[in-house]
Amino acid sequence: MSKELQRLMDEVSEWQHKTFESVECVNIAEHLRLEAIELKEAIEIHNEKGTLETFWNMEEELADCLILLISCSKKAGFSAHDLILAGTKKLMINKKRTWGKQNEDGTYTHIENGK
Repeated sequence: MSKELQRLMDEVSEWQHKTFESVECVNIAEHLRLEAIELKEAIEIHNEKGTLETFWNMEEELADCLILLISCSKKAGFSAHDLILAGTKKLMINKKRTWGKQNEDGTYTHIENGK
């Protein structure tokens, strides 16, 4: 799995450097923010219509977010292995946290210790 992710990271990085004049993490993060909005919209449309077309559109938006996330990771010096380890570590942290009730926007926030 790590090899496949690393290959994709390398391929995305190579393509970006050939295609774009400048690629910086802060710009990638801004693009990711915009793509996350598009993903949310695609999910809402899929939840409403539930068609194969809306499913594939949602898949495309997920892929856009993935490409930008791994692009920023690679640019910052992380390998696929590093990214997988960081994800595993953060999941372990999240599992140990206490989570509050669902917020008005549907999200959840962890409760800080002592609060």
